Amino acid sequence: MKNKLFQTGKKFDPLLFYAVMSLSLIGLVMVLSSSSYLGSISYNDAFHFFKKQSVFFVIGLIAMLIISKINYKAYNNQELILFAGFVIIIFLVLLFTPLGKTVNNATRWLEIGPIPRFSPSELAKLYLAFFYAWWINKNYRYFLTLKGFALSFVPMLVVFILIVNQPDLSTAGLIVLATITTYFQAGARFTHVFSLVTAGAASAAYFILSSEYRINRVIAVWRPFENQLDEGYQVVKSLYALGSGGFWGLGIGNSRQKYLHLPERHTDFIFSIMGEEIGYIGLLFVLFLFFVVFWRGYYTAIKADTVFGRLLALGITNLLLIQSFINITVAAGVFPTTGMTLPFISYGGTSLVITMAAVGVLLNISSNTIKNPNN
Repeated sequence: MKNKLFQTGKKFDPLLFYAVMSLSLIGLVMVLSSSSYLGSISYNDAFHFFKKQSVFFVIGLIAMLIISKINYKAYNNQELILFAGFVIIIFLVLLFTPLGKTVNNATRWLEIGPIPRFSPSELAKLYLAFFYAWWINKNYRYFLTLKGFALSFVPMLVVFILIVNQPDLSTAGLIVLATITTYFQAGARFTHVFSLVTAGAASAAYFILSSEYRINRVIAVWRPFENQLDEGYQVVKSLYALGSGGFWGLGIGNSRQKYLHLPERHTDFIFSIMGEEIGYIGLLFVLFLFFVVFWRGYYTAIKADTVFGRLLALGITNLLLIQSFINITVAAGVFPTTGMTLPFISYGGTSLVITMAAVGVLLNISSNTIKNPNN
């Protein structure tokens, strides 16, 4: 008997839902606070970025609620997976045509007629979570062989190459890390995973060492104050923001670094502005909400009623966890500046909509667990 496409009457995980909603609403407040000055001087509208983010929040919320009612097993379809992959590749290739929009020397956005500008990379990284859930579930025994394992990361390699050449090394690295993590959790042989990790580390070293700019960014993490007017500038300003907030923070709207001192204050470094305005106690609450999201995501994976659902929940949760970790460690000056946003919080329409849609998939999987997720 075929599964119904839409499911009604089933309850999804409320803890996951409310944690995501809380983070997204906090994100709206922080986007308004961190971008108000920039909006005023650039667009003569302090609410410019907030209004755009609010629209995308509503779209993301609608998408999340609708997708939470779509039976996730419908995605376990070869024709659908392959067609979606073809479309994703086309989008990534179109970035290298006049349709690609270049900002800050990176071509990461597509502008197609009346369609709002969007980032195909956001679609690509989520797509790979679906692809590997389907592929590993369908070819598990073959996946355990060296040939099958090697063949499995060809799609990832194609996406990786297209994204690196935008250039967007941070998203490309995120895809590799999330895929390797999913491989390991899926039960791939240790020797195979170790080989892939080694190859990934060697590739990362090559990309870093092949660019003086990237080398300087790595060095800036170790000695930011020695080069605070160049590569260490963002790190130093981020640390100033986090440090000046103290335990209780300066209060919402009272950030000093948002006055064009800290670059990308409403996107890549919004965590730093949060620390300045809501303090360590506020950051702890935000980190707790992220912990709830990751906990319920992995719990959903453990309790999923199919292997495909388990792998899909793992893939989505891995993406959220790794991206959040990288963004926060960059803000704290532990990791080199990457240009990666904080899920649910940072300004960015494509990122917010895609991330909330991904949570909708998790919510549907949670409603199809072996045991009620609230027990």
